[in-house]
Parts: sequence; structure tokens; C-alpha cells
Amino acid sequence: MYDENKTVDAMRTGQVWAYKAIITRYYSRMMAMIRSMIYNEGDAEILAVHTFEDAFIEINRYRPTHKFSTWLFSIGRNNCIDYLRTKQSYVPINERLLPFELSPEETMIAKERREAVCSAVESLPAKYKYFIREHYFNGLQFDEISERNNINSSTARVIVMRGREQLKKHLNREI
Repeated sequence: MYDENKTVDAMRTGQVWAYKAIITRYYSRMMAMIRSMIYNEGDAEILAVHTFEDAFIEINRYRPTHKFSTWLFSIGRNNCIDYLRTKQSYVPINERLLPFELSPEETMIAKERREAVCSAVESLPAKYKYFIREHYFNGLQFDEISERNNINSSTARVIVMRGREQLKKHLNREI
């Protein structure tokens, strides 16, 4: 079973298994977060690798007053912000996560779907809206959401599932 404190301590002493464990545990979620900010797959992969390198180099700066994943993802988010500043580009939130290399018609349909989902999420009750955003938009696992909100993991899962059901009902009404 994964023990965050043990893994971080092992990273501080340079044990290779700890680096592998961190990458295995967080790489896909890190890529999802970076892709939501950066739309070039190659650049997103480079930023993900750079984020893990930064974390490994700066591991002695990590303090266990917060979860390791929170610290790691803040490094990733800051790397993305720095990247966007150097590129001097900005993509509005309602255009994020649109697939590239689509026809103009497909792009418009994808944009409309994204706007419908964002609108549906905004129409949810506050509790569901928060949990849906944390899980789907911020890429947090149920155990992380539960720790942040002092509830158990299964409760977080149920709230997300109920929110998702409400989203489906709302989106079906609009179609």
C-alpha cells in the first residue's frame, strides 16, 4: 500500500523506487491537468517531465503540512503558468480541452458541448458543483477530496456520482 510519508522520505535519500512510485501514481493526473492548460501534446509531456524533475530536485523544500500531491500539482500549475507567460498566449476557459485538428464544424460542435457542460455544472447545487469540479476538472481522486473535506472516500464518491446523475439529467433536457 502507498505510504506518502515513507515515499517522500525515500525520495529525500535518493532511493530510485520512490521516484518510480511518485511518477507511477501521479503522471496521468499530472498530464490531465497540464493538458487542460496547454494544448500542445509535446509541450505538455515536456512540462510534465519538467514538473517531476523540479519536485525531485526540490524535495527537501517540501513540508508535510500539506499533502505531497498538492505540493506536486502546484509545481505543475506554476510551470504551466510560466510556459503560458513565455508563449504570451491565453485560452479562455470555455475553449479549453477542445481537440485540435478538427474541421470548423467539428470545432464548433465541440465548443458548444463544452459550453453546455460548463453551464450544466454551474447549475448544480453548490455541494455537487464543488465535488464535480474537484474530481473531473482538477483531477483529484476520491481519497484526496475526502481528506480535504473531512469525509470518507465512499461519501465523496457517492456525491460525485449523484452530481454526475444530475448533470446527465440537465444535459438531456437541453438536447
